[in-house]
Amino acid sequence: MNSATLEIAPASNTLEKGVGEDSNQLRETEKEVSLHATQPITSGGWKRLLVSEAFEIYIECSEPGWDGYDAAPLSEDSVLHARNFIELIPVWAPQPDLVPSPEGGLSFEWRSRPNRILSVTAENRVLIYAAALGPQHVHYGRVSLEEYREKLPPHITEILSEYF
Repeated sequence: MNSATLEIAPASNTLEKGVGEDSNQLRETEKEVSLHATQPITSGGWKRLLVSEAFEIYIECSEPGWDGYDAAPLSEDSVLHARNFIELIPVWAPQPDLVPSPEGGLSFEWRSRPNRILSVTAENRVLIYAAALGPQHVHYGRVSLEEYREKLPPHITEILSEYF
């Protein structure tokens, strides 16, 4: 009896063969998924995780009274403002905690040591921030997001770099 070996050649990537808008979209999606899967969390990959977390919080807190009291529901705008703010955070900064507020917004919080905290809320094209950096060391303010579309305001960057 003569045994023949059947060899099966691997199929070529069908995405490369396709033409048309759907195939182009699939190729772009494949590139984005690959980039997402290979980007290390330590070099800013946590930003994508934070965007996902913002959407999860929105789903959980989109009804009036989500906190068991009289909290306002999170709006779609609050998630969009948060997403835009996430893009402004430098990749060297530590990942903040994302916290829903009873007023219907999302706040970013950085903590180091028991007495250091920075909280930033992006809403209505304004960044509202407050930092308690020690017993006598407090910073707070409001900054227009229109003025800082492509980078984090210097006050917030300085606080992050010096204390967190």
